[in-house]
Amino acid sequence: SEEKGSERKRGFILSCFALAVCNGLYGVFFDVQNRLTGESEKEELVALTFGLAATVCFVTLLLGEKKGTLRAFRQTKRSTVFLIACSLVVASAINLLVYILGLVDVTMLYTLDNAGVLLLSVLASCIFFKEKLSRLNIVGCAIMCVALACVTIFS
Repeated sequence: SEEKGSERKRGFILSCFALAVCNGLYGVFFDVQNRLTGESEKEELVALTFGLAATVCFVTLLLGEKKGTLRAFRQTKRSTVFLIACSLVVASAINLLVYILGLVDVTMLYTLDNAGVLLLSVLASCIFFKEKLSRLNIVGCAIMCVALACVTIFS
């Protein structure tokens, strides 16, 4: 049991690290695109990013659950409701983001956006999945909040 908990912590830390790297690369790609083309955003980069993420998730699922891969894509009524709700929330968030892009510094906006996603993910996992926060999780969230405050104050 202790060994299983240790594996989960290690997996959680690796997942957080991978998410941080991916978010950083995403910001770098947007910056490079902006510098090369002079345009703020293009749909191709967003489609490429999400397409690559979907491919990686599918391959990971295929390697881990060989027999259950197709079953993982089965939709129930409840999952359909969550899919529609999530789609509406994402569509609203994207429209809000596009509106805000012209009002603030893009670097600051993406920093706050990425940190907000992480914090809301932690809150959602506590509320919906009944996850219990460890001291390490709480310290990580606190450090992220302090870092966001510093970015806001010093920029």
